[in-house]
Amino acid sequence: MKIYPKAVLSLLIILLNFSCSKDDSIPTEKERPVDVYVVGSEYISQTTSYAKIWENDIPSELTSGNSIADATDVFVYGDDVYVAGYEYEENHFVAKIWKNGVADKLTNVSGNTHARASSVKVNMNGVFACGNERNKAGIWVAKYWHDGVAFPLTEGVEDAYATSIAISNNNVYVAGSAHKNGNSIACLWKNGVLTELTNGDYYASAKSVYIDGDDVYVAGFEESDTNDIAKIWKNGVEIPLSSNNSYAVCIEIVNGKVYVGGWEYTSGIGVATLWIDGKPIYLTDASKDAVVNDIAIIGNDVYAVGYETSIDGKGIAKLWKNGEGTPLTDGKQSAWLDGISVVYR
Repeated sequence: MKIYPKAVLSLLIILLNFSCSKDDSIPTEKERPVDVYVVGSEYISQTTSYAKIWENDIPSELTSGNSIADATDVFVYGDDVYVAGYEYEENHFVAKIWKNGVADKLTNVSGNTHARASSVKVNMNGVFACGNERNKAGIWVAKYWHDGVAFPLTEGVEDAYATSIAISNNNVYVAGSAHKNGNSIACLWKNGVLTELTNGDYYASAKSVYIDGDDVYVAGFEESDTNDIAKIWKNGVEIPLSSNNSYAVCIEIVNGKVYVGGWEYTSGIGVATLWIDGKPIYLTDASKDAVVNDIAIIGNDVYAVGYETSIDGKGIAKLWKNGEGTPLTDGKQSAWLDGISVVYR
C-alpha cells in the first residue's frame, strides 16, 4: 500500500545506461529492481517481543526485546524508512516512529496513559502518523500527529481508534472507529471533521483509507445479523465484498483497479484473501488460519503480508508475491507482519 518511487535516482540510472551503449535496453517497469520493506513483531515470551523490519527478507530488530513492542506500518520517503508502532516502557505503551531505525517518541513515557501509533505517511510537509492514546479517565482517544504535534480527533468521552492515515492535496484523512451509544461505528475524519460511515445499528470499524484522485476509499467491516462482512466505502457508499464472515483491513487503487486485503472464513478457518475489483483471490487453502494485514502493488506485482499459523498454532510471518507465499520466521515463536512498502531502487 505504500509505494514511493525514487524517481530522480531511477531517471539518472536510465539515462546513464542509455548513454553508455546503443545496445543497452531501457528496463521495463516489470524488470526494474525493487526493495521490499515489511514490518511486524516476533514474540520472545508472553511479556517480551521484538518490533522488527525486514529489508528484502533480511530481518533487523527495532527494539531490544526486553518488553512488548510492535511495528505496525512502514513508509519509504526518498532514502529514509519510517516505521510506526509502539513499545512498553516504564509501565506504559509509548507510541513511536522509527526513522532509519532511530526511535522518536510521540507520547510521554512518564505519563499515566497508554498509546500506540498505527499508520505513518511522509511528504514534503512532514511526517504524519495516527493512532490512539488513553486519557486520564481511561478512554481511548483517536488522534493523529504531524511532526510530533498531536491533534485529537475525539473528545475522550467514549473509546475511539485511528487505524490508517492518508495525505492528499494538504488534506489529512484518517480512518478508524468510535463508540457511539454502546456500539462501534466506522469513521472517516477529513481534517478533523467526522463522517460516520455506518449508523451504529451493528458493530463496525474502518481499517484503511486510500485517496485516488477525487475519490476516497475506505476498507473495513460491519457486523450483520449472522456474521461480520468485509466492505469498502467509496465516497461514503458501501460495497460489500463477501456474504461470508470476513474482514477487509487494507486497500489500494492502481490504474483504476481496487485491491483489498484481509481474510474470509471457510468452515471456521481464516483464509488470507485478496479482493481485486471485488473478486476474491485466496492465498491459503483453509487448512490453517491465515490473514492479510497489508498490501502493496508496484508494476505488475502484487505483494501481501500477514501471517499463517503453524501446526502447533503459532503465527508464522508471511510475505506473498503474486500469490506465492514466503515465510519470514521459522514458527518457533509467534510472529506476524503488519505493514509493507515496496519501492524502486
